[in-house]
Amino acid sequence: MNQIEYCVINAQEISLKQVNSIQQQMISELNGLNVLLKHKTNLIKNKESFITDISLINEYFQHIKQNCTQQIDISCQILLDVEKKLLNQLKKKSIFLQKEWNDLNHEEVDQAINCLSQFQNDNSYRKDFVLFFDKIKDKISIRQSKISKLIRTCSLGNSVPDSKSFWKYQLMQDVAFTKQDQKCHAITFDKDRRLMMVGCMEKIKVFSFTLGNILQLQILEKHSEPIWCLEFLKQSNLLLSGSYDRLICQWGLNAKNQWQLKQTLTGHTGFISCLITNQEENLIISSIGDKTIRFWKKKIQWELSQTIADHTGQVHSLSLNQSEKILLSCCKDYAILVSKIDYRNNLWSVVQIIKPEKYGLGLCFLSDIQFSFQPVDKDKMIIYQFNSVSEKFEQITDWTW
Repeated sequence: MNQIEYCVINAQEISLKQVNSIQQQMISELNGLNVLLKHKTNLIKNKESFITDISLINEYFQHIKQNCTQQIDISCQILLDVEKKLLNQLKKKSIFLQKEWNDLNHEEVDQAINCLSQFQNDNSYRKDFVLFFDKIKDKISIRQSKISKLIRTCSLGNSVPDSKSFWKYQLMQDVAFTKQDQKCHAITFDKDRRLMMVGCMEKIKVFSFTLGNILQLQILEKHSEPIWCLEFLKQSNLLLSGSYDRLICQWGLNAKNQWQLKQTLTGHTGFISCLITNQEENLIISSIGDKTIRFWKKKIQWELSQTIADHTGQVHSLSLNQSEKILLSCCKDYAILVSKIDYRNNLWSVVQIIKPEKYGLGLCFLSDIQFSFQPVDKDKMIIYQFNSVSEKFEQITDWTW
């Protein structure tokens, strides 16, 4: 083989290799193209699926939008219905809208105030407030004057007596009653008004009191210092006594129908100035010279359950309202404390402090929401009433004699 033939053969082999290499590259590129075509196909499918998903999402959101719109419409309708009902209720309860202002009685004024109070934060009713209270301000003034007169009115008759025409008591000259040699600071009667207990210094004297005849029956001795207060428990037929010796004593009848000591309540650090009980007679409230108010609950025996120490002076008087939810106390510290019971824990807490010009020696509830207060060295009585709007007791009038 000559050199020319060798070159030709060698060139052919090289060409075949190059062709094979090119073929391999083409096959590889074709495979890559096939992969791209598959990706393209998948992308097209994914795109169609994505478009479908978007369509479903749009439909879902449209459904939610419709539901929300319906719910909002329903809620608005409910609110409109509620507002209509409230307005109807307001119209029904507010008698003052249907009558002349001067024709309103006291009960109707109270109903109107309570009714308007439900809407006091609504600006749309502010004009009604201004109009109403402007119309009844004279009515309120007249009402306060009437209350002052009613307090001075006797239980019989419609006339308003002056200060000289109250009930008059006359001394029973024909009743034999021995003058006591000792000072008497406290007196009470049993439920039938047949027994009279008198605290004469450190002794308790028991008298029969029948048809004006008075006869000493017994002398009870336990206290070592003067007795300041006596309280008869009419349901349980027991007697409580409080003394300067810091003791509270409970007395009861024995089998021989004689009064004897049943229990002594100790723990006070000052003299006992006042004793009151609730209607069920399972609670004793005592005020003492150590500036505290103490609460005693009846279990097997009387036990101390709570002490209030918000006064800064000697407590002079206590009073429970008719529902027995509010306790009043007055003190030499020029303060009237208003305490309220919390039935969740059966504890009392001070909810208001009233500061009169003078301290007082006595106060008393006249009703569940009204009480009288007697200032010291003053020829007048002050009347306070609970304000349902401010939820405070406020002075409404005073009675001077």
